[in-house]
Amino acid sequence: MKARIAMLLLAGMTLTAWADGKNDALHAHKVTVTLVQAITAAEHNSGGRAVRAKLENEHGVLTYEVEVVSPKNEVFDVKVDAQSGQVLSSKLDKNDHEEDDDDEKH
Repeated sequence: MKARIAMLLLAGMTLTAWADGKNDALHAHKVTVTLVQAITAAEHNSGGRAVRAKLENEHGVLTYEVEVVSPKNEVFDVKVDAQSGQVLSSKLDKNDHEEDDDDEKH
């Protein structure tokens, strides 16, 4: 079951990266925070382990989107600023198929 979920997540990540015809990874040379640093910040913030991460370019603002699983098997979508390393938001991901009105974690 876990392997199936991982495959679905990976497939979704691939489709997301190419959905608009642009690869956000091409902006990696513009960031000051590494992927490893962003994952570390997200894991520290949520108290869990990262299962996937990617660089996003949203309207010219570069952020890392990191998915973290907590020890309670809760999944959090954590957004990390790619310039400062600051955690911008952490949302409990109740279900990938529901609308995007997840609960904020503070």
